[in-house]
This record gives sequence, structure tokens and C-alpha cells, in this order.
Amino acid sequence: MRRHYWGIRGLLSIGILGCLACAHHPRAATFPSYPVRENSVQDQIRVATEAFQLASEAKKRSDKAAFAKKGISASERCAELAPREVTCYFYLAINTGLHTEAKVLGFPKAIRRIANAAEKCTELDPSFEAAGGYRILGKLYQAAPAFGIGSKSIRRDLDKSRFYLEKAVSVAPEYPENRLFLAETLIKLDDKDEARQHLKEARQLIAASDYPPQEEATWNRLLLKLEKKVDR
Repeated sequence: MRRHYWGIRGLLSIGILGCLACAHHPRAATFPSYPVRENSVQDQIRVATEAFQLASEAKKRSDKAAFAKKGISASERCAELAPREVTCYFYLAINTGLHTEAKVLGFPKAIRRIANAAEKCTELDPSFEAAGGYRILGKLYQAAPAFGIGSKSIRRDLDKSRFYLEKAVSVAPEYPENRLFLAETLIKLDDKDEARQHLKEARQLIAASDYPPQEEATWNRLLLKLEKKVDR
């Protein structure tokens, strides 16, 4: 199954990503261009999946937001139709991450929505998308703001981040991104010896993997960045 270097990166770069002068994505005005049955779980999953992929590709912020919003709507409908289908919640989380990347308004609420959807993923199928639910939660608590408004707001918590990312590595130790994200949190916690070990294993996993070149390139960039930090 295709894994995703998912939209949580948007929580780290609100208001920075997006190109105001770029041309619109060619599918921005027509997606989805095929019939979608309102009561079909598979149709909603297809829309949610393609919306995420298109939002990831979109250069223009308004296109990214529009695609991700359609992905959110399809994911929510999917969850209504099939409350025990983990795919619905996974795509709700990552489409919300990309929508948050493109839209600043509603940021605290979006973080909570991502957390709730990711928690549902871990409840329904902890192994889905190489422990995707745990990975999302771990990165979320690593990247969230240090301060929040209200008692229910999600705040940065590196101990929670470590807990969830260790869960991700335990469930899917062969997936490089789990180890990269865990190493990133360990560096922030100044546990550099353990971080080095996970970076070493991540490098070996990436070298032996057959994931798409673009995904491997993304991992290698993060790997090099973290290796520099851990040796400071």
C-alpha cells in the first residue's frame, strides 16, 4: 500500500507554503470529474484519496485548500457510512493537515480534529499505513504550538510524541519515516545516542527500500538534516 509523507508538515509552516502567482492546478475547477455515489464508501474513499494526492501536488494555496476541503468532506461522509473503516479517518486526518497548511483560520480546531481522527485509526487498525495513526499523533505532539487556548487544546508534548512514535516503530519497524520522526523527537529531548541508532536504521531501510524516488528523496533530505543536528 502507498504510504504518505503526510500533511502534518503544514503545522510547521502555516502561512509560508503556497504560491500566489502560480497557475491553477488543471483539475482545480473540475475535481471530481467522475460520478460519485453519495452512499458508496468506495466512491468516498476514492475522492478522499485523490483529493489528498492533488492537494499535495498543488502549488497555489487556494487549490491546495480546495482539494483538501473536498477530501475532508469525502472522508467525513465515508465515516458516516462506515464508522469502522479506518481509511476514512486516516484521510480525514491527512486532508485536514493539508487544509491547515493552506488556511490559517481554525488552526486549534484543526489540530484537535487531526488528533481525534488519528486516535480512531489506532483504535481500529494500529498497523494501517505502517502505523499511520501513531505516526500522525507523534508528529502532531512534536510540531504543535507550545501554548494553546483552552483546556482541550493540543500543545507540544515531546514525551507524548516519543510515546506515540515508539508505538509506530514497534508496529512498523521497517517503515523509515517512523524512525526518522522518532529520531527527530529524541534529538529535541537531547537523547542523541538513541536518535543516532534510529537514524542509522532509517538510512539502511531507505537504501534497501523500493518506495517511489520522490518519497525516498524526501526521507533522505530529512535524514541528512537530522544527522547534522545529532552530531552538534
